[in-house]
Formats: sequence, C-alpha cells, structure tokens
Amino acid sequence: TQCLCGEPTQTRAHFLESCPLYETHRNLLRIKERSSEIVLCDVLGTENGIAALIKFLKVSDAFKK
Repeated sequence: TQCLCGEPTQTRAHFLESCPLYETHRNLLRIKERSSEIVLCDVLGTENGIAALIKFLKVSDAFKK
C-alpha cells in the first residue's frame, strides 16, 4: 500500500528508517549508543529493540485511527 507521505510502497524499512512523517520520533529506534543508524535486526530482534519499537509506535501515533 502507498504510504501517507507519498512513497509508492510502505515497507517496514521505509516506515522505520526513512519515512519523513516519523522523523521526529525516529531517534527512539537508534538502539546503539551514539549511532546515527537504525539497524532493523537490532530493532526487531532484541528485547531492547522491541521495547524501543513499542515506545516509537505509541509516541508517534503510527497506525492510530
């Protein structure tokens, strides 16, 4: 499906790493200290990553109707 930002396909990577609609909250997903990167395997595959993802989803109101 198309992303609300206009990107033709809303993928997991687009949503978590680059969608401009969620840029202000994306720092919550940077798991490793002093990292500018979001590493999907860290976000989706570790307890700290899952906790950060839950916080990101709550704070950003992503998928809220």
